[in-house]
Amino acid sequence: MRAYSTAARNAIESTTLHDVAECNDVFICAPYGLISSLEHIAQEFNAKSIHQDFHEEVKLTYRILHDNRDAFMHKIEDLGNGALPIAVSETFYASLDA
Repeated sequence: MRAYSTAARNAIESTTLHDVAECNDVFICAPYGLISSLEHIAQEFNAKSIHQDFHEEVKLTYRILHDNRDAFMHKIEDLGNGALPIAVSETFYASLDA
């Protein structure tokens, strides 16, 4: 019994906890000329870049808190004058830890 208690305590003490929150992934396809502006907007909203694909245009994926999603997307729509293809995932729980 004592060995079990020690093992359980050691497992709990070595566990790393992460805060999780409701998030969305936002998928954007943009010309290269807008990358720095998009990165600036992402920083403004604490969106985490989780994927970048560089071809004729750049495909970017950002993870953002659900509560910030609409304002983030509105700012991106303004940047592209409503012409940038933007998609958003269903809401899910995830960690935004680095």
